Parts: sequence; C-alpha cells; structure tokens
Amino acid sequence: GAPGEGTSYGNAGILTGTATVQVDSATIGPAPFQILYTDVYVKKADGRWQPVAWQSTRPPAPPSPAP
Repeated sequence: GAPGEGTSYGNAGILTGTATVQVDSATIGPAPFQILYTDVYVKKADGRWQPVAWQSTRPPAPPSPAP
C-alpha cells in the first residue's frame, strides 16, 4: 500500500493511509481490495512508540455513471 501520513500530539501519534489487502477464497480465488486505515500509537517512557489501536474500513464505492 501507499505510505501513510502521520501526526504526533505529544505522547500520542496517529497514522492514516491506504493499503491493498488480499484474501484467498476457496470459491473465487485471490480477492484483493482497498482499505483506509487509522493507527494510534503512544510514546512509552523509554522513547518507543507502541501501537494501541487500529481501525480499517473499505472506501466508499465510486458514484455510478449517469445514464
């Protein structure tokens, strides 16, 4: 997927971006799809960033063409 964009807020950081995920289905074979994601990190006392939350969703479908 594309590299994400990150913003830090003191000891918290948020990373957002897009990725391509592929699942392998026994009936239809490989099925790739796009996701939008948000990761939340907290900076630990030793300076390391620890992931604490992750969420993803599929992007909205493009509008149908006009007849």
